[in-house]
Amino acid sequence: MPSLEAQLAIEEDLAEVQAIVADAGALLEQDENDELVYWLTMSPRDVPQERYVARLQWRSYPDEAPSIKFADSVGGRLDLTSAWPIIPGYRAGAFDICQPFTREAYDVHPEWRVGPTAWTGTGNPFAWVVELMLIDMTSRYQGRSA
Repeated sequence: MPSLEAQLAIEEDLAEVQAIVADAGALLEQDENDELVYWLTMSPRDVPQERYVARLQWRSYPDEAPSIKFADSVGGRLDLTSAWPIIPGYRAGAFDICQPFTREAYDVHPEWRVGPTAWTGTGNPFAWVVELMLIDMTSRYQGRSA
C-alpha cells in the first residue's frame, strides 16, 4: 500500500501530467488496483495507428524513479517484446529503458545515482518522465520491436 505522502504528492502533480498527455494526444489511466501505477497510451506522430502502452509504476513518489515497462494493453502482459517501441535506450529484449529516468536503469547503472544523472525528485518528476517518453516517441521512434 502506498504511503499517504506519496499519494498526496502524485495527486498534486497529476493535473500538469494530464495536460501534457492531452496536448500530445495520448491517454493516461490510473491502475484499478494500485494508486501509484499509471498506464500511458501513446503513438508516434508519424505513425498514429501504432499504439504503445507503458506502465509507470512508482514505488516511492517523488523520491525514486518509476519502473517503466511496455504492455500489450492497459493492464496487459509485460513480457512481450512486440509491445516495445524501437527507440535508442529502450531495450525490448531486457524489458527496460536504459535512461536515467527509470528504476531499471538505476539498478543496472548504480553509478548514475550520483552526479548529473542522479534522480532528484524535485519539481514534478511525473511530468518530467512523461514528457521525456513523449519526446522519445515523437522524435526518436524507429519502429516496433519484433
